[in-house]
Amino acid sequence: MSLKWKYHYQDGWQESEDKANLVFGKVFQSAVESNFWWPTRRFFTERWAEIKDLSLEYSSADSWEKMLEQGQALLEQFRQHSRVLLEDGGTDFQVKFRRPLPMSQKHFLAYVDAVGYVDGRPCLIE
Repeated sequence: MSLKWKYHYQDGWQESEDKANLVFGKVFQSAVESNFWWPTRRFFTERWAEIKDLSLEYSSADSWEKMLEQGQALLEQFRQHSRVLLEDGGTDFQVKFRRPLPMSQKHFLAYVDAVGYVDGRPCLIE
């Protein structure tokens, strides 16, 4: 058992969220999910603006503005190409899988970002 796993799952420790790319990933994922509820680009821009003044650690090639532009462009490509299809935005995101382990009283537990189709093929989307 790794110490990271122990600290996170047994002791309730969470990783520091001062890295811009981690925050960006969470904002981007919620923007993709929002595609089922309201305009995605606006949602992403508003949520990314909320963290503009946070003290985040950006890589040498990134800045808040550059990541904003990249996120908007990526969401636009995501919308235009329609390669990913989810049947129900209310239930197909953050899907919990819990299965009993053979010959054990324990269960396997996993969360997947989404369940849907990529290029017409059923997929777990991470």
